[in-house]
Amino acid sequence: ARVMLHSAYARVYYAQGDFLQAMHHSEQSLALRDPALDSYQCVPANMLGRALCASGHFGPAVDVLLRGCQLARDASDLVELAHSEGLLGTSLAFVGELEAGRQHIDESSRLAELLKNPARRMGVCLYRTLHAEAAYRWEEGIQTSAQLLAHAEEYEMAGLYLYLGTLMAGRHHFHIGEPQRARHLLRNSIN
Repeated sequence: ARVMLHSAYARVYYAQGDFLQAMHHSEQSLALRDPALDSYQCVPANMLGRALCASGHFGPAVDVLLRGCQLARDASDLVELAHSEGLLGTSLAFVGELEAGRQHIDESSRLAELLKNPARRMGVCLYRTLHAEAAYRWEEGIQTSAQLLAHAEEYEMAGLYLYLGTLMAGRHHFHIGEPQRARHLLRNSIN
């Protein structure tokens, strides 16, 4: 019963934007391994894994996201799976597992196309530009961040992906020696 309660609290706190409490309850929900509880642990595992990745804790994120992806796959939750596969690929890239990372990002892309989900398509562009960052492939990063920005315009979507795509475009332009363009993009990302 405690796993179920912590899982519910994790979702509530996440929806309220209280990420510290959401992560605390996610960790508590995942403390007990029992296949009978998998359906209650799917969202907390994926939330915790994504938070670890987003905060730069890529190694620990890999283990949690591997479990989260399996739980999402078992639950046939393709939206959750598409998001977590992409961040698993990103985490793998930043721990030096570039090929494995690319494979997970490709799976995220396949799912995004299957779902025809604009947010997941934009997410894939972000995962690819982050993968390029981890691999020091700046030109590739410019291309994928430009694709993300084009999707944002096409889908008329703003928010986190637009912000991060603009930020990463600025970083990539800086790395190839275009400081004026980088400055312009970075300024736009924070406005």
